[in-house]
Amino acid sequence: MMSLEPAPSIDAKIPPPQPQLVHSVNGGGMYLSSSDIDTDIQITGLLSFDNCSSSYQGGGLYLSTSGSQLSFTNVVQFKDCSSTYGGGICVDCYDEGTIRFIEELNFDNCSAKQQGGAIYSWIQGGGVDFITNKGQILINNVICKNCKAILSGGGLYSDISNGGILSMDKLEFLNCKSGNGGAIYLRIVNIELQSSFQIKDLIMQDCKALINTESTIYSQSGFGGGIFITGFGDYDVSSNRIDFSKMKMYGNTADNGGQSLYVAMPNVIEWCRTGIDGEYVKGNYSDIDSDESELEGIPVDLNDFYFVTQVDILNGQRPLELWWRTIWHILNRNEGIIQGINQTRCAEYNNPCYSIDYALQEISVELGGTTSSIIPEKRIGICEAGYDLTAPIQFSKSNSYTNIIKIMKQLYLTKYNMEGKAEIKIIKGGYASNIENGHKGWISANEEIELKFYFIKFITDKSKLNIPLIYVEDQNTSLELDSVTFSDINLSPTDEPKGIVHVDVDNTELIISDCIFEDITIEGEGGSAIRIVNDQENSFDATIDGTQFNNINSTGDESGQGGSAIYAQIREDCSLIIDDSCEFNDCVIESGNGGALYVDIDYSKNFQFKIKDATFRHNKALKHNSKDIPPSGYGGVIFLTGTGDYVVDSEQIDLSGMKSDSNLADNGGNNIYIIMPQLEDFCKYDEGSLVKGGYDDKQSNLSDVEGIITDAISFNQLNPQEIQEEQKSLQYFWVQLVSLRSAKVVIDFRNEDEPFKYQLVGKNMKQGNLNAKIIEIGDKTSEGQILQQNQQNKEI
Repeated sequence: MMSLEPAPSIDAKIPPPQPQLVHSVNGGGMYLSSSDIDTDIQITGLLSFDNCSSSYQGGGLYLSTSGSQLSFTNVVQFKDCSSTYGGGICVDCYDEGTIRFIEELNFDNCSAKQQGGAIYSWIQGGGVDFITNKGQILINNVICKNCKAILSGGGLYSDISNGGILSMDKLEFLNCKSGNGGAIYLRIVNIELQSSFQIKDLIMQDCKALINTESTIYSQSGFGGGIFITGFGDYDVSSNRIDFSKMKMYGNTADNGGQSLYVAMPNVIEWCRTGIDGEYVKGNYSDIDSDESELEGIPVDLNDFYFVTQVDILNGQRPLELWWRTIWHILNRNEGIIQGINQTRCAEYNNPCYSIDYALQEISVELGGTTSSIIPEKRIGICEAGYDLTAPIQFSKSNSYTNIIKIMKQLYLTKYNMEGKAEIKIIKGGYASNIENGHKGWISANEEIELKFYFIKFITDKSKLNIPLIYVEDQNTSLELDSVTFSDINLSPTDEPKGIVHVDVDNTELIISDCIFEDITIEGEGGSAIRIVNDQENSFDATIDGTQFNNINSTGDESGQGGSAIYAQIREDCSLIIDDSCEFNDCVIESGNGGALYVDIDYSKNFQFKIKDATFRHNKALKHNSKDIPPSGYGGVIFLTGTGDYVVDSEQIDLSGMKSDSNLADNGGNNIYIIMPQLEDFCKYDEGSLVKGGYDDKQSNLSDVEGIITDAISFNQLNPQEIQEEQKSLQYFWVQLVSLRSAKVVIDFRNEDEPFKYQLVGKNMKQGNLNAKIIEIGDKTSEGQILQQNQQNKEI
């Protein structure tokens, strides 16, 4: 044993041979103690401890200092050392003492194991056991391989209290294992007294936290395959004294929770929310690619963790990502056990806030310190029980104190997220209600805010709405709808056509994916499920993917506009893309044009309108019962109109992804009706590939695709008779015309398969490319019926 009395400075050089095969109670290889004196000790020689052990502390080396300075300036190695506490080293550092390890600390196959037959055995620190009380321990270059402890800290156990500091740089823990903290177990007592644990570079690989069936002391094990951190007191998260940002984790496992990190601290939630996206917690954890079980924890202290049942622990623990990607949940349907209350720290699904406004305010307070703190992104979660919106609400940068608002279902994007979609119900309170007065929409977004919804279902109290459900305006304001349903909504605008989702564009981005618009009725001044208004000729970028429009009925406006599903005005730098198996079923426009879509384009501008993948079934454009002008009843699926000269080879319009079935228009174009000055050239381009969609030249009805060579202004002044004289089937433009000089037909009714034999002579005629359609004149005979059935659309 080495013990030091008061001295100003000591420089100890220790030459080989090094301690081997030795045993002691404390410090099997070396025992070094310095207390209550102003001493500076430097150990400069190479130290190697091989197969050393102790029955209590420090299998290889025991160090104790109080108020002294102790430094190891050379490499210290430990192999096959063991003890009860600290198989390799046990360090006690008190009263502002400092211990420094300047060069490498190497540990190989060291262990902390239970010795003797005591009823309670506390076995910690397979590689290193550090205890610091108002002291400071500085360590660089630690390599710890194949070390283990039965209970805690397979590589390192550290107990920090009363403002102690443990600072470590360049640590590697490889294949270490323990009950809790396969690599590191960190216990901080009186954490509010400025205790600090600082890691500048840490690698943990293939470490394990195993369920311990031998222990009679700890009731919990199998947590924190890499690190387990716990303690007492409230950690001041603003101090950043616990910083795991340089942590790297690879292939660690834990039997019960936290494959790489497990935290049992009362304010773990606040710690996770500190900085940006959990930066002081996550290390190299990826929000996108990593498994949520890598980092887990529970907001309890050391005593609560070890003395409650494991069932309670497993039920209460959560992925840490859930807390730094915090969703502030809201609930105002207080009919169940969980109640929404506007109170400090309301956020979790089982402790929700009552209102959206309060939740937005609480996010600023919790993450920024004041009600007006600007938080880059705010997330609002709708609890599984649903939320009633009883008055219109407005989101903007100035009143919401954020750039992005995301509204999502309970625990969205976690493994605990609720089934299906969360419900938001619009409560107007009946026809006589004036709650909408002075508002543009039930949910309004302006002032450049980004508003996003995920897995939400909107319904109403069956009242007729006079304003849109979602209204977007102002420059650079954007809207995203992901897996959102709008169901059983009745809209009746009083001044001009509106949309259920209404966008007054100004450099706007609109993203709609996997949504459903169903059972919608639009009356009054008319409108659409989605209405993109561009009176000021601003730019927008709209993408609609994988979305269904089912059973939508709308009234056309006074100008003959329509599009019960989508209405869009496309101008300079505008883009509307419909893709990814969109469906339009039973969309009907009454007294208007475009049963499903009405698209108004300035053809002379730079734009995009493309239907890449969409199916249209049973859509209708119905004419006005008493008015001929403006024209109506055109375009059962799409009514495409506009002004200006279109450059046909620009391919800015592409309808090739259309698939149509059983659509109807009273006056023309069951599927498509196009008004365009360059209509003939557009249809001829690439043999009509950009306009015909699923139209079959041989099987389809000529009236399925029709149009007229003119512009929107002129068309709106024509009566039905004038339009009928000028409109044509678009197929006439892309097919190659032939001239017939003579025709001979031999009829043989006995040959039911080929009752007609033709001899045709003409110009530009190609065998196999001529289509014959039998048109009945006069009364049908039984033979005529047979002929019609056999000859309809037959190639000859």
